[in-house]
Amino acid sequence: MRNKQTKAKGGPSTAPQERARQNLTVQIDGELIERARDAVFHTPGLTLAGLVQSALAEALKRLENERGEPYPKRPAAIRVGRPVR
Repeated sequence: MRNKQTKAKGGPSTAPQERARQNLTVQIDGELIERARDAVFHTPGLTLAGLVQSALAEALKRLENERGEPYPKRPAAIRVGRPVR
């Protein structure tokens, strides 16, 4: 039987690969959302968050490969919300 270690509130993570998760709110085409929900429904163990995270990671990997290197850290916060017209 394995001992399951838990993360103490405010303490260091017990698993090196564990990272803090954050919320990200985006507007996505409705048909794409429905396709993603269908895929999650029909794929045991898959979650919508997991699907989105892996798709975003793959897209960033492709962009960085095309660029030839990872993007540098941004010097300032990006603008959020709707673009100014």
